[in-house]
Amino acid sequence: MRLEAGQDDAYQFSAQSRLQLQHLLFAPCNKGGSKPPKNADLDIYEWDYPAERNFKVKNLSEHVKPGGTRPLASTDMKLTGLGIPPISFTSRGVPSAEISVLRKLAGPDPSSGNFGEAYTYFSKQGKK
Repeated sequence: MRLEAGQDDAYQFSAQSRLQLQHLLFAPCNKGGSKPPKNADLDIYEWDYPAERNFKVKNLSEHVKPGGTRPLASTDMKLTGLGIPPISFTSRGVPSAEISVLRKLAGPDPSSGNFGEAYTYFSKQGKK
């Protein structure tokens, strides 16, 4: 999976990480899909899962802290969510990122132009 456009740490993203995938696809969101109050200022509203989150990941770039001599074992990766509305939730109220959900997001045959719910969401946002 390749991420670009504003995701500076994207090279560290792991599509095998359920937490990273959930965050990328669905943040910002609330547990169980509860909506913020109608008049809420979404820039300051406290989401259960805010738009940006730092994940501890292996230090692939071998970054050395200022004043240090050896690369750190891990570093922070900042990931900004795309805000796609969750399709279903786990028993704990977290947006599900299981394969059936990913298939609905992708669509039955994207290579033939038969896109799924992610395309519909971004089309409505004016992004294709």
